[in-house]
Amino acid sequence: MTSFVFDAGALPLIYAKDERLHAVVEEIASGEAEGLVPSVILAEFYYRTCRSSGKDVALLRSRQLSERLTVMETSIGQSRAAGMEKCRNNRLSLAGSFVLALARGQGGTILTTDGELAKEPDVDVRYLQV
Repeated sequence: MTSFVFDAGALPLIYAKDERLHAVVEEIASGEAEGLVPSVILAEFYYRTCRSSGKDVALLRSRQLSERLTVMETSIGQSRAAGMEKCRNNRLSLAGSFVLALARGQGGTILTTDGELAKEPDVDVRYLQV
């Protein structure tokens, strides 16, 4: 099964009904693909949404996403893998390092608005320039 790993910048694009994510959202909804989001990314999404739209909207959207996507809780192993990614490329954000570690571990495609993350070799990345 195809896996898509979302970063914090890609998640709001779902709510914006960005055409670049339409097929991905349909594949996930139909069960043809799996949508994954590291728990630290969901926290970042909540924070950004709370700042821009308020706590109620952030809570609602975070709950909706956790029903549609598989939230990957952070384990010791995932923390180490993310730390290794950050150590290897200090230009990555720490949150981006979790996305990268998850994608490498699951063999998933990263959906990102982060230009630095989009440069990563040896991993499938869809850069969603905003």
